Amino acid sequence: MFTEFTNHFRAMGTDMNVIVVADPRGPRVADSLSQVEEMFRSAESQFSRFLPDSELSLMNAQGGSESPSEAMWDVLQRARQWWKQTGGVFDPTILPALESAGYDRSFEHVRFNARPRQRIRVITSEWGYQNVTLAESGSHRQVILEDGVRIDLGGIVKGWAVDRAGELLIDSFDGFLIDAGGDILARGHSDSEEGWWIAVENPFDSTANRGCVLLKDSALATSGTYRRRWIDAEGRRRHHIIDPRTGLPSVSEALSVTTCGPTVEACEVIAKSIIVDEETQLDWVEKHSDITASVVHADGSEYTSAGWEMLPIYPVDDALYLEVSV
Repeated sequence: MFTEFTNHFRAMGTDMNVIVVADPRGPRVADSLSQVEEMFRSAESQFSRFLPDSELSLMNAQGGSESPSEAMWDVLQRARQWWKQTGGVFDPTILPALESAGYDRSFEHVRFNARPRQRIRVITSEWGYQNVTLAESGSHRQVILEDGVRIDLGGIVKGWAVDRAGELLIDSFDGFLIDAGGDILARGHSDSEEGWWIAVENPFDSTANRGCVLLKDSALATSGTYRRRWIDAEGRRRHHIIDPRTGLPSVSEALSVTTCGPTVEACEVIAKSIIVDEETQLDWVEKHSDITASVVHADGSEYTSAGWEMLPIYPVDDALYLEVSV
């Protein structure tokens, strides 16, 4: 008889839920859940731009790093790959633009209290990952940020962390689910011996859902402009997804994007990139069978890529509700 064991906690600015399916007589359940929680807290201490002594904050303040951690190096390398893959639509160097839009503190302090910021240049040579040098010589690694360049890894690091957490559990449990505020990794099956049914929220009605997706050995992420919104000091509506081509919050008609694929990292990056540049990024999705996407537009119209599967209703009573990714 297998049972679901759950750990709920808060880290990386969101609610975390980790569920493992295990024999209640078996060892390692509590230790494994604690190990995953500690991994997320460690990632937050390294990658949060809101902690002044985090590795990321120190790197931004110092214009780089002479000794980046293994985790930082890995994420920066992956970020460069996605920057190239998306044609620059995914761009971690937009931190000054994000701050200028008002997102200069953790979100709970921003929503109704945006401070006026100095206007930034809409077109600037400081944009772009080409201004980030990742130098490697033998065992020595160095990160160099050009003058004025500062990085926000919020568009990739939560998904990356979920994938790493999955690696901690994969050899010990036949089934588990990690939900980091809507960035979800599912392996094996739940205690019902199916996959994991995930309810996808309706962006127009937070009390309802659009349908349910069955995950098994796959990942899912949702990104949207309808949750992390605020009013800036000039009374303008803002959100957290920056278009690096303008330095301003995206004005795309895509309101919510949900993606399914092999890794949470890929799902997270592609979902956000579709918000910014729907046509080009969906064209890439259609050419890659391991990623599927569903887009809800501000006018209520929807688009689903080839291979997307979602039931209009949940087949049982206890679907996991999906929150929008950070």
